[in-house]
This record gives sequence, C-alpha cells and structure tokens, in this order.
Amino acid sequence: FLQTHLYLSGIFLLYGIGTVVSVLLLQSEYGKRIEWVEKLCHLGTPPSEGQGCNAVTQSSSSKIFGFSWAEIGLVYFGGSALALSMAQLTLIQVSPLPLLHFITLPYIIYSLYYQAFVVRAWCMLCLIVQGVLIMIAVAWLGHYDWHLRDVSGINVVASLLTTASFALMVASWLFFKQVWQRERQLVPTKRALEQWQNDSDLFLSHLY
Repeated sequence: FLQTHLYLSGIFLLYGIGTVVSVLLLQSEYGKRIEWVEKLCHLGTPPSEGQGCNAVTQSSSSKIFGFSWAEIGLVYFGGSALALSMAQLTLIQVSPLPLLHFITLPYIIYSLYYQAFVVRAWCMLCLIVQGVLIMIAVAWLGHYDWHLRDVSGINVVASLLTTASFALMVASWLFFKQVWQRERQLVPTKRALEQWQNDSDLFLSHLY
C-alpha cells in the first residue's frame, strides 16, 4: 500500500509540474513577462517576438476551437491532478486517468513536428510539457498491473469523479480568464492615467 501511495504521489507531482508550466505559458501568451521564463524560452535563440515560445504560442495553429494549447494543458494537467486526488480520497482502485493519458500522447508528435518543420522554432516550455507527458506515460505503464489490466473495473463513480474534476477545472479557468482579459484591457487606460498624473503640462493642455 505504501509503495502504491508513493507511486501515485509521484504521478500527482508530475501533473502538478505540468499545471505550473501551462500557467507560465499562459502568462507568456497574455503578455505577463517573467525574466527567468523569458530567458528559458529563448535558450539558443535571440530574444525577439518571432523566436522561442512566442513563435509557437502566438502562431496561427496555437489554438483549437478558440482555446490555446496552453489552456488545454492547464485544464488537462490540473483536472488530472484533481481527479487523482479525489480517487485517492475515495479509495477508488481503478481510474480512467491512465487510459485518458495515453490518448493525449499523439499530441507530442504533432507538437514536435510543428516546432521543427512549420514554425522552425523551439518553445522550451512546450518541450518541458512534452517531457512531462512522456514521464507520466512511463509512470502509468510502471503501474500497469494495478490500472490497465482491469480497465473494465472503471466504474461509474470513478468516471463521474473524473468528469467533475475536469468540469471544475474548466469552470475555474473560464472565470479567471475573464478576469485576466479585463485586467489586460485596462492596462492602456492605467498607463494613460499615469502619464497624465506625471505630466502636468499634458494634463493642463487638455483643460483648455
């Protein structure tokens, strides 16, 4: 039991890492610059808008059905982490998460191909996400006897908990996305107000 608990804790940690990296990608998409993230994104490439993470996250194929891959990654990793936690709390022995994870693996091939041959730029954060996906797949395979051999054991409760976890993650992200977008729209207004406050001549010129 202890070995199983430690194993699943490691998988949970990987899902958590995927969630954090997805958040960093989203911050980059929304123009929230973090110095060390920018340096990581531009390893081996000049720090311009057309290179590194920007070339991938702001490309024409970076969205599907109006949602960016970073958003999908956040929902997937965050929802999976939440579902795994719920499964452990309710002592569910068979979860649909391993099967769901293996369905996502073709994305790795697509992303690598897109970076290498379409935009011809490498997104280090994206590569970290793909590395995490591979490590989670290896971890679930290492847990094969417990999870994959008895797929028929996935019951209604396990499926409902997993569905509820992803639904909660989607709802949470849509809420914070609206807040984030409103804050982003207010940035030019805030800058204009600061300019007026700091420039008395500009302020007086608009009074007369």
